[in-house]
Amino acid sequence: MRWTKLSLNAYFPYVMSFGMSLLNGALIPVIPLLAFSMGASQIELGIIGSVAPLVNLPLAFVTGRMSERYGRKPLIAASYLLFAMACISYSASSSPLHLMGVKLLEGLSTALLWPPVEALLADNAIVKGHALASNFGVSWSLGTTLGSLVGSWGIGAGRSRDPFLPAAIVSLVFSLATLAIISEKRVRPKYAGRQITERNSTAPMQNKSVWLATFLYAFCQGIVFALYPPFAEHMDVPSFVIGLAITSLMMGRTLVFLFFRRLKAQFKALAMTGSAVMGLTTLPLSLTIEPWIILPLSLTLGFGLGLVYSASIMMALSVDGVNRGKYTGLFEGSIGAGYFLGPIVGGSIAQVTLQGPYVICSVGALVSLLSLVGSKID
Repeated sequence: MRWTKLSLNAYFPYVMSFGMSLLNGALIPVIPLLAFSMGASQIELGIIGSVAPLVNLPLAFVTGRMSERYGRKPLIAASYLLFAMACISYSASSSPLHLMGVKLLEGLSTALLWPPVEALLADNAIVKGHALASNFGVSWSLGTTLGSLVGSWGIGAGRSRDPFLPAAIVSLVFSLATLAIISEKRVRPKYAGRQITERNSTAPMQNKSVWLATFLYAFCQGIVFALYPPFAEHMDVPSFVIGLAITSLMMGRTLVFLFFRRLKAQFKALAMTGSAVMGLTTLPLSLTIEPWIILPLSLTLGFGLGLVYSASIMMALSVDGVNRGKYTGLFEGSIGAGYFLGPIVGGSIAQVTLQGPYVICSVGALVSLLSLVGSKID
């Protein structure tokens, strides 16, 4: 293949999603424990986990449309630059209030990144449907998993602040690479001699089951990411097990993404299965301190999360090109809403009962399962 900017458009989005997820993954287990060491309460932990989605939520709905008007490249490059600034600020933080302020910057960064990256990927995709969702899911989830291993190592070695400055440098490199590599010209590449087919878009509210499933995926995952590390430390779970639990969840999610291309089921069946798994594993995860139980449960929870995410993004990416930016924005906005409400609702409930957030997750997942049973989407 002759490597041009146009051909790189089909592949570089995978690299970008892997890179940003690697950086984010390194910080996921670190930030809650860093806040806990600064004396953060349960509600403060929830707020820290919700601040980034607070920015992401309104912006993600419009970022996809902004990328249609102003281009994908400038938004993606700006996102990496802002993330580098956030990492530098994290390294200098000394209180939970500081962390909340930096989370606002991180939320702005992610709001600018994901809808344009997803739309750029779909604009130039050489595969479709399950295969496209699988490739994209593996790229970002593998990055998050490997990043989490780095963060876990830092926690176990007592060097939680070490990832911040290297992450800032890598993010700056990605910002420059985006400007150098990405082309704004859109192509419709052919796969196996045939033009890729697209699904006609429908009115957004006709896909409300998709947005609900996406929301609950982020709601439950947001609670686990923001609250489980300090909760487990409070329950005297060893620090290295806490990091491995988060990593196991990500590994389970990544494995689903890897094999998603082989799953022939459609959205409804996949989302129902994933919701059931989430509902049956989240609460038990909070009821044990045994590593040999925690790690398989977190891995299985990752399976459920991966199924729901893959089924939902497949629906968003496969709409017609004219509306793709809008639908990736709706998808990311639903995720932002879940990540915003999950930690703050969970943190408020944890002030009363530490197991409460995980009860809410399990109940919410089972409610999603019931709503999917009655939905008309296949």
